Amino acid sequence: MDEERKTELLKIAEKVLSEEGQRDVEELIDLDEEDGAKNYLLGAVDRNLQEGDLSHEEAAAYYQSLQVNPARAERMRQNNTTGH
Repeated sequence: MDEERKTELLKIAEKVLSEEGQRDVEELIDLDEEDGAKNYLLGAVDRNLQEGDLSHEEAAAYYQSLQVNPARAERMRQNNTTGH
């Protein structure tokens, strides 16, 4: 993962996660676990949207930045809720 991508993911983390969550994402990035970081951020964006902390437009921009197509996002969500 290049530095620009790392910076982009960390900026999203700053907007949607607590300090602890930001550290978790940073650790995933340091381990070169981009999919893990994206999954973590996807869940955070979903939660913030559901709780009304993000507008649909803001969430859509984050989803686009995460580069996760809708079908893959749904699979990631399902895997996240089933523990796989």
